[in-house]
Amino acid sequence: MWILSAAPALPESTRPPISARYEHRQRQGDQEPAAHRFPRSHPVYRNLPSSPYLNAMNTYNVNIAAVDAMLINPTTMTTVEFYRSLVAHEPNNVEVRMCLGAALSAQGRWDEAIGCCERVVALAPNLGEGHHNLGSVFKTRGRLDEAAACFQRAVALNPDLSEAHHNLGAILKTQGRLDEAIVCFHRTLELDPDNAEAHRRLGTALAAQGRLDEAIVCYRQALSIKPGYADAYYNLGTASIAKRQVAEAIGFFRQAVFFKPDFAEAHHNLGTAFVVQGRFGKAIACFRRAVALKPDFAQARVSLNAVIEIRKQVG
Repeated sequence: MWILSAAPALPESTRPPISARYEHRQRQGDQEPAAHRFPRSHPVYRNLPSSPYLNAMNTYNVNIAAVDAMLINPTTMTTVEFYRSLVAHEPNNVEVRMCLGAALSAQGRWDEAIGCCERVVALAPNLGEGHHNLGSVFKTRGRLDEAAACFQRAVALNPDLSEAHHNLGAILKTQGRLDEAIVCFHRTLELDPDNAEAHRRLGTALAAQGRLDEAIVCYRQALSIKPGYADAYYNLGTASIAKRQVAEAIGFFRQAVFFKPDFAEAHHNLGTAFVVQGRFGKAIACFRRAVALKPDFAQARVSLNAVIEIRKQVG
């Protein structure tokens, strides 16, 4: 998750909102291009990209000329272009640069997003959120060591930054550093006890250590917070298989694909549970569905071919 609300509270500005300033200039007879002369009700204002910063732009003292560009041609200027125009007028405005980084990331323009995040870190080296956002882009790009270093720096600067603890835990789990990951997830939940994903991820780390009963408690807690959470049902299913509770596993995998019909892994595991019960026809249907959803799912193809062969042999 990208963190934008990083700026400390600033003194309330006496400048009126942007739209009100345009109305004032209109009343005063300022000589402006006609395209600027929009009443507050004009739909042009609805075209401004959504951002917590734009709702209080006067607080950050962004030059109004930067907003002019958006108002001149609001239907063709992209969110990225809009934030670039703001940065051009306020090159040291960390908050606007963070918004630009988020917009670049949303468009998959990773190298530019990294450059933007690195500039934020250079401008505000003690801002934990800036390091977190840089880590988030690195994580998305698979640069896990660099991402982990950013998240570690973020929590060192801001120990209450729950998202950084969470993301660091996810990387540590991927790297097999389960004890450290569990510590991170516990810290996340101390700060954000209603984080369903953190409960679930804590469960997966505990399950990887063979602590299945504790893991199941975590998955159920995730579902109590987020009913219909397909990943948590899937994890309950895998834990039930590990405990040789096949009927229960089938119920959980069915719930997973009910709430997330394109969940190829859940279809595959449901098929595997049917194989254990000798219900080969249902298993084949599940494996075929998994392959249809995810054609490069090699294990599903192997499972499908194996069950077809078994079925031939048993008649």
